[in-house]
Amino acid sequence: MEYEAILFDNDGVLLERTSSDRSVFEAAIRDAFNEHGVTAPDPEHVADLVYGVTVSRLTTICETYGLETDSFWLSRDRACSQVQRDAIAAGEKGLYPDVNALNELERPTGVVSTNQHPTLTFAYDRLDTPSFDVVQGRPMTVESLRRKKPNPYYLEKTLHDIGTEAALYVGDSEHDVIAARNAGIDAAFLRRDHNDDVSLSVTPDHELASLYGLSAILE
Repeated sequence: MEYEAILFDNDGVLLERTSSDRSVFEAAIRDAFNEHGVTAPDPEHVADLVYGVTVSRLTTICETYGLETDSFWLSRDRACSQVQRDAIAAGEKGLYPDVNALNELERPTGVVSTNQHPTLTFAYDRLDTPSFDVVQGRPMTVESLRRKKPNPYYLEKTLHDIGTEAALYVGDSEHDVIAARNAGIDAAFLRRDHNDDVSLSVTPDHELASLYGLSAILE
């Protein structure tokens, strides 16, 4: 298939993942609770708000403490974004070396991530990255949770912005592969150290050991 554009997930694909130690994000979430007057949140609630939180779970947690959901979620997202921006500024979270392969693609490229949009803009303003036609992150709103992958919403938005439906999406998770399927485009699954032994329940169109492998797919 001829791909008119190449889209990429961010964390684990282009940008190194933030410390695998959940404690840095748990501390950020406790700060968000404290901002809203909750000084001793249940540790289980804190853990639930680190990864994979749903609107339903968020709503239940906020009701427990009498918090306004939209306002609390904004505080949570701001705090978690700041953790990542601090890591980028300190040189602890940078680009993978093979990102240089993107300079040879000679077609429109985009970043589509469900990380916070301000985290992405900070990273790509600060780091020496290739020039992307679109950088699409997640707004810091509760509604954005409903649109996270595998929902294809942000992929479809980026395809519309670039002006093509013939694209390849490169990701490092099963959700990335399913989101590509849901958007009607092909998926390439990139294996790195953090997901090298992951078994998928869906079959991607391509597998990559490095972003340098894209050239063979595109030939």
